[in-house]
Amino acid sequence: MGESSWSKDWNYLGLLVQSSGSDWGTIKVMDTNSKKLLKDELLWCKHSFMAWTKDSKGFFYARYEAPHHGDVSKAGKETDKLTGQRIMYHIVGTEQKDDILVY
Repeated sequence: MGESSWSKDWNYLGLLVQSSGSDWGTIKVMDTNSKKLLKDELLWCKHSFMAWTKDSKGFFYARYEAPHHGDVSKAGKETDKLTGQRIMYHIVGTEQKDDILVY
């Protein structure tokens, strides 16, 4: 596990999960009351953070576009130069494709 971050109301825990020693990670969200992972799954995060809004409805995070191969199982094996990191806003319970580009 990489980063973790509690929502302001302590109802959610954001987790950046990394595997096989890769810097690439996937952000997942846990409902701390039920202790179950929600459907939220944010791919292609690297050197990211999670900064929750005061209302705990969502958080800001950093991500890149998927590498040219677009295959999560190959993450960490590519040699392409990373450019264009984006700051996104994610509302809990929504899909990543609906996240809002902030910067």
